[in-house]
Amino acid sequence: MGIIGIIVAGNGAAVWFLTRGANGAVQGSAPALFLICVITPLLSAAIAFFAARFLKHSREKLKNTPFDLHELFTGCRTLIMPKAAEKGIILHFYAEPAISKMPLGDPEKLRRALVNLLSNAVKYTNTGMVKLHSAIKERPPGKHTENSITIYFEVKDSGVGMTGEQIEKLLRAPAYETRDIIEMMGGKLMIESTPKLGSKFSFELTFKTIDVADAGNAGKETVVDEFEMPVFEGEILLCEDNTMNQQIICEHLARIGIKTVVAENGRIGVDMVQERKQKGRKTFDLIFMDIHMPVMDGLEAASEILELNTGIPIVAMTANIMSNDLEIYRMIGMHDYVGKPFTSQQLWRCLSKYFKPVSREAVSQTRRIQVENEIRKKMIIHFVKDNRNKTAEITDALKADDIELAGRLAHTLKGSAAQVGKILLQQAALEVEQQLKGGQNRVTPQQMAALEAELNAALAELEPIAQGFSVNGEKDIKDA
Repeated sequence: MGIIGIIVAGNGAAVWFLTRGANGAVQGSAPALFLICVITPLLSAAIAFFAARFLKHSREKLKNTPFDLHELFTGCRTLIMPKAAEKGIILHFYAEPAISKMPLGDPEKLRRALVNLLSNAVKYTNTGMVKLHSAIKERPPGKHTENSITIYFEVKDSGVGMTGEQIEKLLRAPAYETRDIIEMMGGKLMIESTPKLGSKFSFELTFKTIDVADAGNAGKETVVDEFEMPVFEGEILLCEDNTMNQQIICEHLARIGIKTVVAENGRIGVDMVQERKQKGRKTFDLIFMDIHMPVMDGLEAASEILELNTGIPIVAMTANIMSNDLEIYRMIGMHDYVGKPFTSQQLWRCLSKYFKPVSREAVSQTRRIQVENEIRKKMIIHFVKDNRNKTAEITDALKADDIELAGRLAHTLKGSAAQVGKILLQQAALEVEQQLKGGQNRVTPQQMAALEAELNAALAELEPIAQGFSVNGEKDIKDA
């Protein structure tokens, strides 16, 4: 049993501690707390103060950069389109424009939350439509909102729907990333659903705003035209142990002229940098660093590379982009991050901070979608090939009491599931990974059963697709 939260009354005079019992139920201990409050009247006020400071500090970790909501929606559509096209689902995206104003916020986290919702909507919709739209809310009377804007977001589908019990279970899930991201940004996820008719997920977020002209000047050095592909010259060191990620990332980089050297773990990456320095060879122009790797993880590798004083920028390339993760990367000295999965445009924007394009190539929206589809084909093939026996590998590692290996396998599976849009598998792998943190095995049989069921479901869906690509489109895949 442990404390998981508090509720502070409006007058600050009474506090209720919430605990989770051995059976997982939330319980309260009001009598004990009442005694404490009588003895120390200031306790609740102090707790409220520090809780508020903690929430404020957590939100300050969010990025505060200008972003184009239409562009963000386009990135979401690019990621979701291949799967929707496979199922014959119509996608409808609409972002109400904010005239002369641009929101300030964390577009990476917002995109991640929306992609999660859209992936599930497509997964559970067999016919019909999936809609994403945003609307600007009217200013509340009496509130100063000259430099702020409240936007309503809605993802709606015509899928199988959910019961009230299923909705409650989803919202109470301890590892529900979408809900956590939305709450971090100051919103609350709402779910309405009717079995066999569909679901609606919605939330509101308030952003500070900046004039469009000022936003253009502020981000001038990193702006990438949505319809132009930059071409760079340079060489990047990629520290990444997941073979599927290695090939996909190298594919993305090769398309825009970047040569890539791959290190399978942090130790190899450090040695490569050190060897070039000792031999007087040209250093890498940039390092993309995964965080969870065998032998030496990305945090330790980044620290050692920074101590070599080579001046090489290090960018975290990871699925772990919550505020506390980003603070750790900054403290170590890493320069930036790219969240997994990423779109081509997000990768280009990151690279534009460290490379000057030597040219630009016009790319139509149709061609961009084709490129993303080609890369998705390869992801599916690699996913099926690399993960057929993954739950057995995790089970064997747990039997051998190799907690570190089991946790790394679960982490890798989580990342691979995200790349192919298997959100439920991603969540199941995340739960197993979390139960292995700290070197202790707290994984329950039910969690392993859920992981195996979700992996089997993903493989059953993707294996025929992968075989079709291999038989019918092998030449296209090789030439892509």
